[in-house]
Amino acid sequence: MATYKGYFKPLNPNKYRGDHSNIVYRSRWEFVYMARLDKDPDVLWWQSEETIIPYRSPMDNKIHRYYPDFVVKRKSGK
Repeated sequence: MATYKGYFKPLNPNKYRGDHSNIVYRSRWEFVYMARLDKDPDVLWWQSEETIIPYRSPMDNKIHRYYPDFVVKRKSGK
């Protein structure tokens, strides 16, 4: 079974918010979606696992960090 892990090299690095030389994908789905975001003219900017959302876990009452897979800003606002 093939695994899809690696570093995504954007054709439009100016559209990426974050370190465009360190964009990691962990599945074929992520790679395909990154390529789509990179080429989509409606996408103003995008990022992958760059945003940190702190939260308190009800399990241990400690602060943890959540990294959304993708954050996307589109011209259309969708």
